[in-house]
Formats: sequence, C-alpha cells, structure tokens
Amino acid sequence: MKRMLQNFTNLRELFLFNVNMSNVELVTSFTNISSFLELLYLDFCGLQGKFPENVFRLPNLQQLSLRNNYDVIGSMPTSNWSTPLWYLHLFNTKISEMLTNLTQLLQLTSLSLSYNNFGGQIPLHYLNLHQFIYLDLSGNNFVGEIPEFSKTSNSSQTPLPTHLESLHLSDNLLSGPIPSWIYSLPLLSDLSLSNNNLTGPIKDFKSKSLQFLSLGSNKLKGEIPNSIFQQENLSLLDLSYNNLDGVVELSKFSKLTNLQSLDLSFNNFIVHSNNFTNNIPFPQLQRLGLASCNISAFPHFLKGMKNLQRLQLSHNQIQGRIPKWLWNNIGTSLSDLNISHNFLTHVEQVPCKNLQSLDLRSNMIHGHLPIVPPSLIFFFISKNNLYGEISSTYCNLSGLQILDISNNNIQGKIPSCLANLSSLSVLDFHKNNFSGEIPQGMFKNLTNLRSLHLSGNHLEGSIPRSLRNCQSLEVLDVGSNKITATFPYWLEELPKLQVLVLKSNRFHGFMGAPKIKYPFPKLQILDISNNEFSGRLPTKYFRSFKAMMGEYVTSRNLTHIGDMYYQDSVIVVMKGFERELEKIISIFATIDFSRNNFEGEIPESIGKLKSLKGLNFSQNRLHGSIPMSLINLSNLEGLDLSSNDLSGEIPSKMADLTQLSYLNLSYNKLEGQIPRGNQFDTFNNDSYEGNIKLCGFPLSKSCNTEMKREDDHGEEHTDHIILDWKIVMAGYGCGLIIGISLGYVVLYGERFDYWLHKKIIGRQQQKIEQRRKRNSRLRRRS
Repeated sequence: MKRMLQNFTNLRELFLFNVNMSNVELVTSFTNISSFLELLYLDFCGLQGKFPENVFRLPNLQQLSLRNNYDVIGSMPTSNWSTPLWYLHLFNTKISEMLTNLTQLLQLTSLSLSYNNFGGQIPLHYLNLHQFIYLDLSGNNFVGEIPEFSKTSNSSQTPLPTHLESLHLSDNLLSGPIPSWIYSLPLLSDLSLSNNNLTGPIKDFKSKSLQFLSLGSNKLKGEIPNSIFQQENLSLLDLSYNNLDGVVELSKFSKLTNLQSLDLSFNNFIVHSNNFTNNIPFPQLQRLGLASCNISAFPHFLKGMKNLQRLQLSHNQIQGRIPKWLWNNIGTSLSDLNISHNFLTHVEQVPCKNLQSLDLRSNMIHGHLPIVPPSLIFFFISKNNLYGEISSTYCNLSGLQILDISNNNIQGKIPSCLANLSSLSVLDFHKNNFSGEIPQGMFKNLTNLRSLHLSGNHLEGSIPRSLRNCQSLEVLDVGSNKITATFPYWLEELPKLQVLVLKSNRFHGFMGAPKIKYPFPKLQILDISNNEFSGRLPTKYFRSFKAMMGEYVTSRNLTHIGDMYYQDSVIVVMKGFERELEKIISIFATIDFSRNNFEGEIPESIGKLKSLKGLNFSQNRLHGSIPMSLINLSNLEGLDLSSNDLSGEIPSKMADLTQLSYLNLSYNKLEGQIPRGNQFDTFNNDSYEGNIKLCGFPLSKSCNTEMKREDDHGEEHTDHIILDWKIVMAGYGCGLIIGISLGYVVLYGERFDYWLHKKIIGRQQQKIEQRRKRNSRLRRRS
C-alpha cells in the first residue's frame, strides 16, 4: 500500500473505502504523493498514527475525507494555508487543534468534524459560514449557547449563512434557545440539534424545504408551531424527550405524506389519534413513536399502516388484549414493537413472522410465556404475572440475543437446551421461582454471552465451570439462591468480567490467592456478602483489582454497562440501604464482604483501590486497627466496618475523606478521640455506638474528663481518695448502705458510668455474637 501511494505521481483522484490500511506508516507513505491530487477519500480504512500535514497543503486538493479512522491523530496547518479545499470530512477521527485556522479555507462549503473531541464554545465565528452548504459539528463537547449572527465585535454586519442546507449540532452540551437565524434560513432541509440542553419554544421555520428535523432530547417547551404541519417534504420529525405540551391532533400531520419517521414520545402532550378523514394518513410511515402520550387504546389509523416497521406505544394507559387487527394488518411488516409499561393482561401468541424486537415489560400479563416467532432477536417480558415453565420452543430461537423474563413467577428447571442459543448475549431470569441446578454444560457454546442474571431464585448446586467459555461475560449475578460451593476462582480468567455478585448463598471456605497472574482485570463490583466464607481477607486479590485502582473521573461521556437494547442493573447495599442501580455506570466500584466469617486484619492493600465508592466488611471477625491506607480512598462514599473486633484509634486523617457520607464503625473495640472536620462533623452517635472507649463529638462523653486508667501495676489510684462522710450520713435515714452507695456514685461517677456502660454493651455484643452463630447454623441446616 505504501508503494502504491508513492508511485501515483500523476494521480488526480484516490478513493479507498473499507480497505485495511492499519499497517500503513502514514507520514512516509504520503511523502511523494501527487501534487495534482484533487480528490482523496480514505473512509473506513483503519488508519493509525499521525496524518501528515503536507497532504493538507496539496495545491490542487479540493476534497478530503477521512471518515471513521478513529486512531488517526494530527492537526491542520497553523499558518500560510492556501488551498482550494471545499469538501473536508473528518468524522470520527482525532485530528484537532485547528478550529481557528478554518478561516483560511476561503472555498470551504462542506465540513464535518463530528464525533471528535472538540470542546469550548461552538466555533461558528471561525467559519466563513455565509458560503457553507453543509456543516456537521455533532458528537463533540461544545458548550454554551449557539451564537446569533447579528453583529461581530467590531459592529460590522455578519452575513447570514443563507446558502446553508444542512446543519448538524446534535450530541453536544449546547444550551439556551435556538437562535433566530436558524429559523430564517431559506434553503434549510436538514436540521439536527438533538441531545443537547436547548430551552425555550420552537418557532416557525421560514424554509419550506425541510426534510429532516431532529430536536429530540432537549428541554424545549411550548406547543408545536404551525409551520411544521406545512412541511410537505418532511420525511423525519423527532420531537421526543422534551417538555412540549398542549393537545396534539395527529390529523394535523396528514399533509406530511412523505413522512417516514415520526416521534412525539415523552413530552407533556395529550395526543388525539382517531380523527382522521382518510384511511391511510401516512402512506410511507415506517417508524412511529407515541410513547407517554396519554393514549388509552391502540390508534385505529394503524390499520392502514402497511409499511410500518417500528411502533413505540410504551408508557401509556392501554388496557386488555392486543387487538387481532394489529397482527393481521401490520404484522407482516412490523420488525420492532414496544408496548411496555401499559396495562395489557393477555398475550398468548405473537404471529408476526418478521418481528425482531418485542418489548412487553411492566404490564399485567398473566398466564404462560407467549408463543413468539422464530425471527425474534430481542425479547423483553419482565415485570408481569407469568407462571409455568419455559417451553422448549424457546430453544429454537436460533437468532435470539436478549431474553429477559425477569420479575415473574416462572418455575421449574432452567432448560439445558438453551445451550443451543449460540447468539445469546443477555440472559436475565432474576426474581422468578426457578429451582434445581444450573445445567453444567449450558454455557459451552454461549461464547457471545455478555450478561447473566439468575439472582432471586431457588437454584442449588454450584456455578457451572462451562462459564469459563464465555470470554465476553461482563456481568454475573447469582445472588439470593441456595448455591453451595467454594469460591469460583476460575472466574478470574474472564477478561471482561466487571460485576460479580454471589451474595446470600451458601458459599464457604477460604477465598485463597489468585491462580493466575492478572485475575479479574476488569472487576469493579464484587459482592460476596451473607455467605459462610472464612479465613483471612484475600490480600493478593486486592492487589490485583486493576480496574478499581484508577481515579474516579466524572464526565458527560460516562457509559453504562450494556448497550442500546439492554442496560444491566444490580442491587447493592450502599450507605446502609439496599439500592438498585438500574443503570450501572461502567466506572462504579464497590466491595461487599459483609456477614461472613472472615478474620484477621484488614490489609493495607485495600488502600490501592482508589475508585471505590463503597466498602463493607461489617459483621465478620476482623481484628487489629483500621488501616491508615483507607485515607487514600478519596472517592469513598460509604464505609461499614461495624460488628467486628477492631481496636485502636480511628485514623485522624480519615476526616480528609470529603466524599464520605455514610460511616458505620459501631460495635468494635475502638478507643480514643473521634476525628473532627469535614464529613466527620455530620455523623451521629449511631456511627460509633458499642465502642465504650471512644470519646468526643458526637458522643456525650468528653475526652477531657475521661477517668485515669490503671497504673503500671494494674492497681487503681484510690490511696488518696477520702470519703466524704457528710454525704454518707445524708443518706442515713434511708439506710447506711444507700448512703455509702450515694457517696461512691458522687466520687466515682464517671468510673461507675464506664463500668455500667461496659456491662450493658458487653451483653449487647454477646447477644449479637450468639445470634450470628445461631443464624450461621440455621443456614447450614437449611
């Protein structure tokens, strides 16, 4: 490839699409490229490294496209850049540091810098925008308002971009209203401002040529302007996820006969949909979104939608059964149907032979699992009232990638024939009534499995070792079952595992040491609580959790575990409460080893896990002091070390943990003064109760008045204490013994309080230990 590029000395046009050039050395390969070159397209070629600046300076270059070469870096010329370039598309590359230089491109009319890493104010004033026809700056980190084009700083008029036909600024952080100059563009055909923070009303558009209008996922308010209902060329209209209101008559859209995609979902609309005069109001409509539009029945106009492929009616008030006419009229064309979060009661069969995605979540459907077409790829029917067993017909869904039947009453054993679903990516059976063992060979062929949720059932036995074949596995949750086994150390070989939940089972024995050099390289959530693990805490594992060692970084580009079809959830205990993370942030980290039989000291290596948000070692048998390394956990929000045998002082530097909002050190043997400052000034007595030698705020016991301890010989300092017999005699009338007791209490009040407190707390700790042992025995018997 390098030789080919250098030999085209008279080359005028070079067009390469989806050609593997990943091994090409860019800088040297373009050294002798033709100065006559006018057109250079290298799209989807896997280019890597620095793109040579000399290419931008080619004297005759008019068109340059490097789309989807996301490993290409570099920058544009910074000065003396004279070029006839009029077409420049750098979509999804890393070429940057050149926005201010674009003013030198006097011929530029088509520019795409989308999905790079540009930030700051959107650079419209750096462009000769009045000559532009196409501009795409979407998918960056631009902030602030879209500027108006009225006057510049020197008070001269800025020409409006009257030739602009396509403007794409979606997927940024833009705010404020849509500027008036956008509404006034006479030739505007494509406008995408979705996925920003734009506010204010939508105004009337001057252009009558709109074909593509995407304003979804903003904060726009008010009613839909009348000018939109007159855009007869419109093929796509997306107003979803805004704060638009009013009563919307769908019949107003009947002039838009070219409409192929309409999405009004998730606004504050009241939609009226059954007042059409013609039978086929949208003859070309393929995608319709009416989610959360206060609809109480399936719209009758759908009967004429022979081309409809995607239908979104979720989060409405639709009741009863799905009408037969829906299957008969649009069933043949439909590929994606979402009627989740309604009040449907019966779905026995889905006779859509081409259906690929079906979402029936959060309804009131009861009965057995419905019969579904073999074409199905994504199937969601969680949070209903289904019962019975899984039919063997589900084992014939060869293309199935996601199967979510969680939160039902499905029972019986997990069918071993599900091993035939080699395309399966997500299997979610949590919160049902499955029993028996997980089939041992079930995962032998499920090499694409990314997420496995089996928690909240009655499963027994052990975790199948065939799971080690699932090299793409990211989430494994088998919590709250009856699994009896030792720690499944062989899971440490899975290179992408991020979430491992084994809690509330019957796991036992030592965790031991890793069996490989780099165990659990991606693990970020580890919950083995409420089991019967014993021995020392696994120090060597803590030293190996590389994914928990990075600093916790907040960013608008935070991702969640999962994809656009299914995002994983998990239940964790955070800050003393059980909490469901409906979307797991991919950098969230927590460790929960509570309610086991671990002993020994807390290792210093725990301080290496700097991204930890939660740490729970409560209700074990840990002793020794709180390690000083905990002060390195600067992102920690919840720490629970309660009900152990920890001793010594609380490290004063822990007051520097400014993110810490929950602390429980109760029922240990800690002593000394409680640290002050920052978050420690917000914790109450509950955080420290059961530590009789602790003093200071928030406890009533002051460290300054604490009684002296025993001397070096272990004898109390009583030699120079003289009993005040006046106090004794004051109680003589009630008896000599009571009088003496009163005098003793006055003189030795604090020591008596200490003795009494120690007795009470000692009994409490003894009861807790007895209860824990009894529960442990009961778990073993059951």
